[in-house]
Amino acid sequence: MPSTGDLTVDVWDAEYRRTGEVVFPVRRFPAVLRVVLIGALTLLQAASMATSDQDVAWWVVDWLLLALATTVLAYCLWQLATRRPTLVVNAEGIRKGRKLLTWSTITTLDFSASSSGLRVRSDVPRKRLFIPRDNVRDLAMARAWLLHLQESHRGSGPSPW
Repeated sequence: MPSTGDLTVDVWDAEYRRTGEVVFPVRRFPAVLRVVLIGALTLLQAASMATSDQDVAWWVVDWLLLALATTVLAYCLWQLATRRPTLVVNAEGIRKGRKLLTWSTITTLDFSASSSGLRVRSDVPRKRLFIPRDNVRDLAMARAWLLHLQESHRGSGPSPW
């Protein structure tokens, strides 16, 4: 079954109207791809260390690189297993992990400079939230839907899509 972030805005809106919230867990494909790539780099680093006869200074750098790669790999495996951090859109606002931006405080919702995600900003209190492609595949569609929800929550309440 596809992840919520891989579905269309009509499905999101129907879910929002039915349950009052839409949960976007981490999509499997980006998580698996990241695990494969970082796992391969970690194995290459370990193999390089096993066949290397470098000075002590480079040996320390190699161990630090291996420790960093292993830590990043563990985090990616955790993301794949738990499908977190989740993005939750409900009547209160937009929540990612422990960060919540309420509809009334959101000032901007735009694309990041690299177009790798959406930036959601609030001035009161000053907070930022980043929505990556890890949670939502079609960022333009997500932005349009979130802007629609923001307008409907600032107006008279949720209106039909």
